[in-house]
Amino acid sequence: MTQKNKKNAIQTMKAAELSMAERKAGLSLATLEDPNYPKADLLIALGWVIAKRDNPTLTFEDYGFSKTLEEITEELGLGE
Repeated sequence: MTQKNKKNAIQTMKAAELSMAERKAGLSLATLEDPNYPKADLLIALGWVIAKRDNPTLTFEDYGFSKTLEEITEELGLGE
């Protein structure tokens, strides 16, 4: 599947999942729109919450250390 055809995975997230990601990152989803705001923690948290659907015991740290930021943005459907 090409990036252009990949659905934005954030749009598939339930409200509680979004809340969990925001709380874990300490950042609002709105910060994704601000080009000057650091986003790594929020992107990791979003990817982690989605990955927990298939692996409920996955920790934030394990997920974050196993992926590059490019891999996470691609998985989220946010790549260019």
